[in-house]
Amino acid sequence: MQTINKLELLIQDLNHQEILIAFADQIGLDGIEQTEAGLIIHSDNGVAIYQYIETIVALPFLTEERILLTNIPNENWNKSWESSFQPIRINDFCGVRASFHEKLEDVAHEIIINPELAFGTGHHETTYLMIEQMQYFDFQEKLVFDYGCGTAILSILAEQLGARNIDAIDIEEQAIKCAHDCLALNSCSKISLKAGTLEFITDSYDIILANINRTVLLESADKLLTHLNNKGVLLLSGVLKEDLYLVKERYVSSRFRVDQVNQKGEWCTIILSKS
Repeated sequence: MQTINKLELLIQDLNHQEILIAFADQIGLDGIEQTEAGLIIHSDNGVAIYQYIETIVALPFLTEERILLTNIPNENWNKSWESSFQPIRINDFCGVRASFHEKLEDVAHEIIINPELAFGTGHHETTYLMIEQMQYFDFQEKLVFDYGCGTAILSILAEQLGARNIDAIDIEEQAIKCAHDCLALNSCSKISLKAGTLEFITDSYDIILANINRTVLLESADKLLTHLNNKGVLLLSGVLKEDLYLVKERYVSSRFRVDQVNQKGEWCTIILSKS
């Protein structure tokens, strides 16, 4: 194993974590933990970390003394994730756990992930909301596109729900490597993974899942419309409630119809179809 030092950024703030997470999402930082000490971000991308620090120090509620950056050896970083990762449940519909946890009982679907590579663990409100809403969709024999797949949690669940084929992409090469590990852990066979952007996609889909961030969602509206079948459904998240109107307006202008909005904490999911 390559012994690259990881950076751990602790932001000692308990009242504005949703805003801080939104900024991290926009920059492309993963490995985010919400703890009683504050928001913790693990990364080996020093450029992105320092760009993030420059962004948040300008926020009126933060001071530099409350932003702590340290180096952690790679092996300790992995142990830190293993010790802090806890299974989650989305009602009795779905559970997410690591391979070293015991099998979850009383859930219809169980997803196993590798927590040492944190590109989506299900703990964040946006992923939770996406999973929660997926239980109401008919995935049987559907063609599915997972845009910004991370660990491929949503793709794995789509396969368990009966999708015929799932195409999943992410801009991060490391996320795709992590996703491959997760597919193996869950014995998946209907998911095609690729590192890249929407430019790599040529097919149309019955269901599109897009859990990314506001900037990418706003930029992608027109292209997502062209990749959605006429009777298809688009489920997107990564939208703060303060940005909800902006995102809805953008997608309506691209000839989508807003069918439903759901919220958890400061975050929203939007269900859309072609108008």
